[in-house]
Amino acid sequence: MPCRRFSALRSDDDFHLREDSPCRDAGDSEVLRPRWRDLDGERRLLGRAVDIGADEFPAESPRKHYCEDRATARFPAQTDPVIIGPDVDPDGDGLSNLVEFAFDLMPTEPNHDFAPLRLTPPSEQLRIEFSRPSGIQGVTCEVLQSTNLVTWQPLASTTVPSEVTLEGPGSATVRFGREGWFRSTAAQSFFLLRVQASD
Repeated sequence: MPCRRFSALRSDDDFHLREDSPCRDAGDSEVLRPRWRDLDGERRLLGRAVDIGADEFPAESPRKHYCEDRATARFPAQTDPVIIGPDVDPDGDGLSNLVEFAFDLMPTEPNHDFAPLRLTPPSEQLRIEFSRPSGIQGVTCEVLQSTNLVTWQPLASTTVPSEVTLEGPGSATVRFGREGWFRSTAAQSFFLLRVQASD
């Protein structure tokens, strides 16, 4: 089979591609989805086009970022960084492409009502939470707190315990809060969800 590379032991269970395989860059990249991975957990698009088979052969040039994978899927045939860049907002809803990627939103459809942070202040416990799709790689989400809108500090797990709960397929909720934290928090506090590229 031209698309298989046998291991040194000539076993039949190694489906990695050989360097000279005709399956390299021979697949249909238009069917890709941002979270798809190959048998090693690597992204499915590392070269000019997706490889055929279960393995994606490493490209000679540096791989694109996960957000660029999504931009390729959401903006077919578009290369203008003013439209597909991670920090731009082509649909004018106040959310960058990176934020829309992190929450699996459509960057071509305005999401003016999107508000990821939820604040629940009962009498004894302040709870802050946000939900996001699980399985999306290449981005991190961090809750920050401020008392003056100038200086921001992360809600560290050592100070405010966090809890991650999987809710059905593909959804995860991160919660911050503990008994008595409401009384120990400054009377005026502001909270911000910071989304950054990782990897």
